[in-house]
Amino acid sequence: MNYLKRTHLLLIAALFISSGCTVDSSDIKTSGMDATITVSSTGSNSTSVNVSLISGSDDVKLIDGDVLVSTRDGVRKTLSKLSSGSYETTFSSDTSAAYTIELQRPNDPNASSSVNFPAPFSITAPTKNHLFASGTNVVVQWTPAMSSVLDYAYTTSCTDTAGGSVQKSDTISVVGINGGYTIASANLLPTGIDPNITCVCNVNLIHQVLGTISPELKSGSAIAASQTRNISFLINP
Repeated sequence: MNYLKRTHLLLIAALFISSGCTVDSSDIKTSGMDATITVSSTGSNSTSVNVSLISGSDDVKLIDGDVLVSTRDGVRKTLSKLSSGSYETTFSSDTSAAYTIELQRPNDPNASSSVNFPAPFSITAPTKNHLFASGTNVVVQWTPAMSSVLDYAYTTSCTDTAGGSVQKSDTISVVGINGGYTIASANLLPTGIDPNITCVCNVNLIHQVLGTISPELKSGSAIAASQTRNISFLINP
């Protein structure tokens, strides 16, 4: 598993796993807080900033003037509590920009982290629900071409020979500068499937970049930004 893929999965997991226990931020030093910060967009002309704060196995509840603030192009927004230990705000743009996310504290050092949000892109082919014939190549194209590596994360859902459901999921690193990726349709399919029933493949193309995390936070904290685009199509086995 490549580093970007591994980091992406860890960041997503950290945002949604809660210990169920909370600790007040006033009882924790900045250096004792483990932060996972993501800046993300799915192409809806908006960008979400999410921060997960934990200390040990406990979620951190910000109190006594401790706040999280995100800044983009001079626009400053305070993050709101989303769930236990998780905070979020949204900007009404998905264009490339520098983001700063700062934990501001009146009684302990502040912690400022930053990341350069990547430019948006579009999937130009195939069209939604396009049917790929058995034995053909699946070609996914995007624009603009980019110099970065993309994650091609797919899940294919099929019917097995017993009439049940079966899936195959994987993530492939692809070169963004090519503007497209070609793979044999058979390589996207799970084994043991009914050859007479069409499969559905869902692909997320993810352009992720890593940012600079504040040294004031606990070691292991991380920040990343990602643009994700999705396409679903059909495959005849």
